[in-house]
Amino acid sequence: MVKPVPPYERVIEQPHRPRSRLCLMLVLLLVAGVGAAATQGASRAGHTGVMTSVCAPGLVPAVINGKHRCLRVGQRCARRFDHQYHRYGFHCHTGRLRVDWIVLERRPLHLPRIAPGAVCPRSSGSEVLPYFPTAYGDGPVYAALLPGSDGIVHYGNGPQQGGWYYANFMYAVDPTHLQPTLLRGRQIDGSNEMRFGRGEKPSRALRIASWRIFPKPHWGWSPAYDRLRAPGCYAIQADGKTFSTVIVFQAAP
Repeated sequence: MVKPVPPYERVIEQPHRPRSRLCLMLVLLLVAGVGAAATQGASRAGHTGVMTSVCAPGLVPAVINGKHRCLRVGQRCARRFDHQYHRYGFHCHTGRLRVDWIVLERRPLHLPRIAPGAVCPRSSGSEVLPYFPTAYGDGPVYAALLPGSDGIVHYGNGPQQGGWYYANFMYAVDPTHLQPTLLRGRQIDGSNEMRFGRGEKPSRALRIASWRIFPKPHWGWSPAYDRLRAPGCYAIQADGKTFSTVIVFQAAP
């Protein structure tokens, strides 16, 4: 069994990659470290109990029992106000906030269908941040791929487990939609599934409970293992409490 390499680390270690890509990946790792520190600082701010409607990036502003709060997963909460937390996509059943995934999982998939062999209607790419790879989709959630990929994911050289290949993805979300997000996907010109995560039996959905935060301009990001086992045209649906968007890409060995 081949042990998967963390997202983007495999790219950095390969000496034959173009120098520009190496620099891009190193910048991403540097920003990731700063972003993680910023998120930790924001988490500490969420514990202060300051009554303010302005929350640090990554925290969800809310009004609970008539008071302004900044919410995040794992934060202490009052169970008697559980129904109020539901308005913001959380549960408070145990005294700690959890994401209310059921609401998102009940949303039907609205992915397109195309005939086998038809041209894959890949999502267009753009530069949403100067230090971020090309981002595909219409937002607020984007799938970031390496420059020059043109919306095509080549998975054949990566490790695989249980017949599922690992494809390194990076997801990003704009600062106004930093909320728990559910991602699901499948082939749209055939019957193959798309899954997420590690192991021989990867998950049918990717749950992003909280986004990592870039220091400025406070975009959210999350690395992921997307799992594929056949070429074709695929679509990913990203659902948050206030949005639903679809990203289309092509998979090739």
